[in-house]
Order: sequence, then structure tokens, then C-alpha cells
Amino acid sequence: MKVTLNVYGNIASLFLALFFLSACVQPHPDTLPVSVTPPGRLPSEPILRIENTMHTAAISSLSMDRRRRFALTTSRDATARLWEVKTGRFLRVFRVPSGYGRIGVLESGAISPDGKIIAVAGWTGPEKGQKSIYIFDRKSGTLRKRLKNIPTVIYGLAFSPNGRFLAAVTGKGGGLYVWDSATWSRIVHDHEYEEETHGLAFAPDGKLVTASYDGFVRLYDKGFHLVTMRGIAGGLEPGNVRFSPDGKLVAVGFNDSTKINILSGSDLNYLYTPETGPIGKGSLAAVGWSQNGRELFGGGRREKSEQWRLLQWQRHGKQNCRRITIPLSGNVVAVDAVGRGRLLVASRDPALGLADRHGKLSWLHRSVSADFIGRPNGLRLSGDGSAILLTTNSSLGKKSFTFALTDKGAVLKAGSSSVHGLHQPVTRREELVIADWKFRNYRHYEVPTVNGKPLALEKFESSMSVALQPNGNGFVLGTDRYLRAYDTQGALRWRQPVQSAWAVNIAANTVVAALRDGTVRWYRLDNGREIMALFMENNGREWVVWTPGGFFDHSPGGEKLVGFQVNRGWDNAPDFITIEQMYNSLYRPDIFVSGFLGNDQQYVAATRKVNLKKVIKKGMPPRVTLTLKTKRTKAETVRVGVRIEPGTGGIGRVVYRVNGVTRLEDTAGIGTKGLDLEKTLPLEPGKNSIEVTAYNKSNEIESKSVRATIFRQTTKAKKRKPSLFVLAIGVSKYRDHALELRYPVDDARAFTETLRRHGRKLFAGITVEPLFDDEVTKEKIQQAFDRLQGQMHSDDVFVLYVAGHGLAVDGNYYFVPWNLVYKDEQSVVKQGISRQDLLRFLSTVTANKSVILLDTCNAGAFSEVVSRGLGEKAAISKLVRATGRAVIMASTDKQAAYEGYKGHGVFTWTLIEALQGRADTTGNRDGITSINELAEFVMEEVPKITMKKWKYEQFPLQDLTGRSFPLGVVR
Repeated sequence: MKVTLNVYGNIASLFLALFFLSACVQPHPDTLPVSVTPPGRLPSEPILRIENTMHTAAISSLSMDRRRRFALTTSRDATARLWEVKTGRFLRVFRVPSGYGRIGVLESGAISPDGKIIAVAGWTGPEKGQKSIYIFDRKSGTLRKRLKNIPTVIYGLAFSPNGRFLAAVTGKGGGLYVWDSATWSRIVHDHEYEEETHGLAFAPDGKLVTASYDGFVRLYDKGFHLVTMRGIAGGLEPGNVRFSPDGKLVAVGFNDSTKINILSGSDLNYLYTPETGPIGKGSLAAVGWSQNGRELFGGGRREKSEQWRLLQWQRHGKQNCRRITIPLSGNVVAVDAVGRGRLLVASRDPALGLADRHGKLSWLHRSVSADFIGRPNGLRLSGDGSAILLTTNSSLGKKSFTFALTDKGAVLKAGSSSVHGLHQPVTRREELVIADWKFRNYRHYEVPTVNGKPLALEKFESSMSVALQPNGNGFVLGTDRYLRAYDTQGALRWRQPVQSAWAVNIAANTVVAALRDGTVRWYRLDNGREIMALFMENNGREWVVWTPGGFFDHSPGGEKLVGFQVNRGWDNAPDFITIEQMYNSLYRPDIFVSGFLGNDQQYVAATRKVNLKKVIKKGMPPRVTLTLKTKRTKAETVRVGVRIEPGTGGIGRVVYRVNGVTRLEDTAGIGTKGLDLEKTLPLEPGKNSIEVTAYNKSNEIESKSVRATIFRQTTKAKKRKPSLFVLAIGVSKYRDHALELRYPVDDARAFTETLRRHGRKLFAGITVEPLFDDEVTKEKIQQAFDRLQGQMHSDDVFVLYVAGHGLAVDGNYYFVPWNLVYKDEQSVVKQGISRQDLLRFLSTVTANKSVILLDTCNAGAFSEVVSRGLGEKAAISKLVRATGRAVIMASTDKQAAYEGYKGHGVFTWTLIEALQGRADTTGNRDGITSINELAEFVMEEVPKITMKKWKYEQFPLQDLTGRSFPLGVVR
């Protein structure tokens, strides 16, 4: 089937054969980490988790401290999150041991009244084993205690008003538990509960009330002796129970009813039911009181309308209700008064917001994950599964996005008008009828059938989507727990744990599913093994795609969206590492392309060298603390203090950055012991951001960065005119004659002469340091940098121009010096000038404004072994991240390198033309050529020239950081 994406240009063979999809999961058995942990147990392998500040699954509970400073939310995404109530600022995430399916799903959480202790629980244990409550320190985030041996899921947690006790209610088979928080010894267990229990609350005087699905509300005195238990009407599933602030009343809300019962706080006698008016069917599970107790609030859902989310009653719920409309689309799960007429509201969206009594929001956090709920036909596929069209939900209605794997990498675009040849899932055939598969409610559903025969699902497991195989040999069912593949008789072939498969489709041997956590995942139809996954934010601007081996590609900013959780047993909080922390090891967009084009050998070779499991096995990175003695200074430098505590992986390189530019790398402290360091760093005038990170001993995982800000004060003296410093490197004649080139040295001379001519009016002086042919060795390059460093000031400009052979190996950039003798790629790795070499050279450059121009060529002996295009993209991206400096690069192929264009290499010719004035016509036409204008001109002109002369488009690469600055004067 032919698929065309007009917006992506004229790309031959745009979408890729299924061969790669199978190649991604069929290499050498030890190359790919697969999910070997059986369902129901705690995985030891790294587990990918979405991390974009907000929850990715339904919020299950909300708790605040006594002073309403902090709010704790728990979620079915297996995290608890802490927020500042006044501003909505995200403060911290708490993680528990978690795995596939429901393992680690959090149903309940509580903050101690003084705000010092966090308790979270839920499906916190083996699926069929004992569950636990995890106790964290709020300030540091460290795990303090694990309360064990609870036989079933924990649905409710609450601290007593004095913080002395922690109470919990559970699923069927547990009951009520109470611990003394001073010793964490269990002091109460009431097991006389016949069903699961969700409602739990303390009164101001220490009394305790619970509401259970067994139909009873129970009241306990301060010593946790049962005072009374009474049957309750109004609904079968009481979801929430709350004492009024004076303890005289108890409000009970229901998951399956719009009734709220008001009971006596002293004996649980029924008093009254607040009037709700004609609100229709739904629920009012969330109940809350104002701080003075005069107002009652109820939150929930309405089955057939989005017109209300909250109800309010005056006079303790005795007056007629008033509807409050707030912009939430999910069931309200909690509502609590903050003071001054404000309400903190949490919904299952997930969403959390602070609103006044009229529904006006002070702040609101909503999930930014793509929402596929209720769109079982919202996933269309190309014939080979390499292109998809997604339909998602948003506050403004449905949105469409197209994702495709092309020979230029992964591409995500908004809209669907340019997409052709994509098919919806087939859900019915005459000979294979799947019925009753559409999602309803987890307690009110029909069992799906195949040709009238019921399928055996787990208890309360709900089906949500279905797709029949194109050849009619079976089907795949998506549920809230698994993807399930069946034959035509309904026999299970395989199942894969997922988070609610809202949409599923099949193409060839590929199953693609859109899941509740906002990911889209590709699986093999024959065995269910995952091939790759995509996560995108609901606006489509930021996304990341990855393979099971951990290799990834991303949009700008997308590398911050996901990470990997590493469990350390049930007794310890898990480690969490973002993809960004492993950027140098795992960012490999070329791996996607090489695999999809059928080069599975390169994929196998790459995963043998490095993969996620191997990287993480080297150990966790250090923890870094940064100290500045002052926030303001008149000095040009600052002395910073750094404390480095080793993680399980020891200590490797320590990197110091000022305003994003790497100023220093320290390797003196490599080892396993803690370090106290002091370093002097240069400052720019005005505000400066100081950042320090440290790697583990293998230098494969970077720590989370620590930052501090300092302001450098300057006098009002006349500003000094900057100078320009240029290091021009060119190699045409190599020691290895097979590598000789035609243009690099001449190009370097011509480029520097153009800079001299057009920079005279702009700079106080221009210093050019040329290194040509046999002068281009590591030692002589270092000496040239040292010479320039002694002459530069921080407000000067530095240009590094490099022309010669360069290539990307394993996603890393190497420049070939004059004395390299080529045998194979490893000779380049061992003898070439690497990213780390360039970083070491550039760390001596004091000029704050700088640019690196790489006119590298892949001719001659390298033409068959170079990882082109996307390998260079990865290499340049890593170089920019390492140095913090702008990079513009063009990698010329064999023919263009030999023939050139108008006596120059194509890239350098466009640089010269840009400086001579042509770039200024694409900008603001102010007579000055800036770095941004130069880059824009090169990006536009090089493809035009190569297409006209050689009938192919060469696309330069650029990664510009920081502010643009002028480089030449046109007139």
C-alpha cells in the first residue's frame, strides 16, 4: 500500500517496510531488554514512565496539611505528587515500587497535619500478595518506613488531627487498621468488614468514621473502640465521608448515586439528605465542608452532560443547591475548602485546580498527555504500520495528528488533510463477530463474545477496543489491563499488560495501541513483544519515541518527557532516571532509520555495545549540592562550592556551566568517595545561571543538575568594543593519501579572509589562528586554543571553523586529524578528535559568544561506512549539549566533495555568500549579518545548490543556543 504525506516533501519510499519492525525485536537474544518479569510480580528491569509534572492517569485521592500549605495527590499512574496550594507550584514526586498492570497503583494518600510526613498506598505489593503503606519525609522526599502485611489493597488513609495516628481502610478481607506514628506499631485492626471500604475521616476531637460497601457506616471513639455502626441508604457504594469542622455532622457521598446523606456526628443517626434538584443520573462521591462548616460541597459527574461538576449548599446543606461549573472533564474525586472562599478540587481527568465559589480558577493543572478515551476508531494505520493518524480529545474538541517514520527520522505533524491510504480498525466480519466489547463501567459491563462465545477476562476487567486481523485469522482485544490476542475460536495467543487500550489497530504483523497514559505502542502480532513506543503531549508540539533497547528520538524538549524507573525491592523507593540523563548513550535517531531501512545488523551492533539495561547496570549517578556565598558581585569571576555524594555508580566527570556554556570539566575526583570541590567560573554582566552536574563513574548517566543564580554588577563606563578570534582548521592532504580532499585548506583561507573583510567595522581587532594539513593534530589544536585563550575577554566573539573529514560513529562526532591512518571505524574512534576532545578545547574559550562551523566530508574510504544524516544529527545535538555553543554543520557526500561548487565546498561557499550580504536579505536588512541569519541562509541555500547540480538535497544541520550576535557588516 502506498502512503503519501504531502507536508513532508518529496521523499522517495517514505514509509518503511515491516522488515524493520520485526528487526527491532528479532536481533541477537542478548541485545534487547524485554519484559521477563511475569505479571503480578515486581519487575527488576527498567520500566519506562512518563514524567511531565502532572499525573498521567486518574487522580485517586487528595490531602492537605492543617495550614493548607501543601496538597498531596495520588494517582493510578503509581505516583504521588506534592503541590503548593497558594500558587499551584509543583514541588515533588514520590514513587513506590511498581510494575505492570496494577502493581504500584496508588489509591490513597495523606499528609500529616504538620506537613512533615507523607503516607501513600494502594496496590502496593504483589498482585496476589500482601500490600504495604509507604511513609516518606515530605521535605527530603526520602522513604522513612514501610508498613507491611496488609492483606489487600488500601483505599483510604488519614492522619488523626494531632498527627499521632495513621488510619487505613482496605478492600475486602482487610478492614480498618491504625498505627501509632511515633513507633509505627500497629495498634488496631478491625476485620469485621464484609466488603471493600473507601470512606475514612477523623473528627477534630479524634473520633473516626468509616463508610463501607458492606452497607454500614461505623463510628469509633478516640481510643478506636467501635461506638456504633448503622446501615446507610442512598447508594450501594459510599465513596467519601467527612466530618464537619465542629464534628457534629457527617456527610457521606456515593459513587453510584447523586444522594448525600447527613448523619449525626455523635451516633450516626440519619438527619437529612440535601436537595439536589433535577441534576439527572450520576454520582456525588466527593463531599467537603467550608472551614466554618456552614457550607457543604458535593462533587462528581453527570452521565449525559458536562454542565456541572460541583454543588454547593448553605446552612449545612439544608438550603437548595447551587451549581458551580468548573472546566474539568472527569469525575470530581475530592473537594476541600482552603479558606477565603476558595476550593481545591481534584478530578480523574487528571486535573487539580484552585477555584472560588463561582468556579473561577486561580490555577489549574491538567494532564498534557494525549487523551484517546472513547475513540476506539481513532487510530488509523498505513499498510506496514509505520505511519499512523491519531484522533485525540481536547478541551476544544477532537484533534488529529500524523506520526510517521521517514528516511529523515520520526515526524509528527498536526492535522490529517495530507494523509492518504490509512485504514481504520476492522471491527466486524460476517465470519468473525466480536460483540459487547465497547467500554461501559468497570462494575456494569457486558462480557465480550466471539461468535457468541464469551471470552474469559479477569474479574472487573473491561474491554475498550478491538481490531480484526486483515487476513481474518484472529483479533486483538484492548482492555483496561491488557492487550489480548486471540484466534478465530477465542483461544488466547498472548496478552501484554497495558494501561487501558482505548484504541487498537492491526497492519501486517504489527499491532498498534493507543493507551491511557498517552502513549502509542507498536507490538508484534505473532508474539506480543513491544517494538517501539511514542509519547506526545496533547498539543503535538513535544514528543519522544523509543525502542525497548532505550534508543530514542525526540522533538525539541521532548527528551524531558520520559524516564525509567528502576525498582530496588519492596523495601526501598525506586530510582528514577530521565532519558535526558542518558542522552549521550541512548540518543540515536539513526538507529530508527537504519533499522527501518532494513539494516538490522547496525541495530544489532549498536545494542550489543550499549542498551538501557547495560547503561543502568553501571549504577546511579551522584547527588550534587551547589553553594554560592553571594548573590551579587562586581567581580568577573565567582568561586563556587560543590558537594558530590556518589550514587551506586560512583563519581565520574563533573561539569560546570555558566549560562548554558560549559566552562569546566573536572575528572580529578573519579571514584566512589564523596567530594568537596571549589572552582572559579567566569561571569557575564548581569544575571548568570550557574549549573553543575556529575556523571557516574562510567560517564554514561548524568546527575540531575543543580542551579544557582548570581548577578554581576557593572559600571557605567563606556562599553568595550569586542574582538573576533578565529581558529581555522583545514585538512586537504592527509598522511593517509586515500583520504585526500580538494577544498578544505582553500575553503578555510577564503572563509577567514571574508570574515576579516566584513568584520573590520564590527570588531576592535580580528585574530586568526590557522592550522592546515600536517599542523592539524590533537596536540597542535590544543596549543592553538591555549594561545587564543590568553588573549580573549568574556565579551569577545570566537569562531571555530573546521573543514576536512568528519563522521558520526555510534551517534558521536569525530573529526579526522592529519595523522590518522584509516583501517576501520574504530581507528577513527581511537585516533579521531572526539566530542570530548572538542569540549576540552572549548572549555578554555572565555568568549561568551561563539559558533562552531563544521564543513565535514564523507568522501573516499568513509563513503561506505559512515552513518549518514541522522547519525550526524545525533552527533551534533550531543556536541551542542556538551559545549553549550551554537553549531552549524554540513556533511558533504563523495561526489560533491570532489567536484565542489564554484571552486569551493558547497557549505563554505554559502557561508561566504552569507557574509557578503545575501543572508541579510533574509533577515531584518540592517546591514549586519547575524549568526541566526547566516544559519537560515545556509539551511535554505545548500539544498537548492545540491539539487540543481547533483539532483539530491543536502540538508545542513544546525543547533543554535543562546542569543544571536553579529558576525559581519554588509555595508
